[in-house]
Amino acid sequence: MSCYFRHLKDVLAEAGVEVTQANKKDVDQAILEIVGVAYKEDTDRVTAVLKEIGKEMLEDDAYKEFILEPLEILGVDKFADSAVIVKARIKTVPIKQWFVGREMNRRIKKRFDEEAIEIPFPHRTFYFGDASRSVAVALQGQKEDREALKDVLRELLEEAKA
Repeated sequence: MSCYFRHLKDVLAEAGVEVTQANKKDVDQAILEIVGVAYKEDTDRVTAVLKEIGKEMLEDDAYKEFILEPLEILGVDKFADSAVIVKARIKTVPIKQWFVGREMNRRIKKRFDEEAIEIPFPHRTFYFGDASRSVAVALQGQKEDREALKDVLRELLEEAKA
């Protein structure tokens, strides 16, 4: 405790104010920003799946002693560029929030794969004005695909100039 706070504590004690110091919490929280789900996904379905996963973790002997309360779904937190972000919270004993949170994330990924709930990757749309057309491009890392993409982009740039 700093000198200033020791002095303040003494002054308050002389005035009849009792000062207690709380250094330790009994609860920690793992705040889970679920990776995000595609805009096409039903957020009610996503929430139901998350609750199932939370319930399973409460029943798992390896984790139940560290979890103090069931998973709390905080709701749709934001609309990101490529995903709808759902936020959840699980209360744990101190220092175990990371242990529990990592396992929760692992289970979410696995279950979302099983349930075909899409965790999207960022998408980019190129827009070259009113006359532009949309272009679907899938890169597999092949040199030919990269060259084809370059050709398409050159063509679109030329159209935009015209």
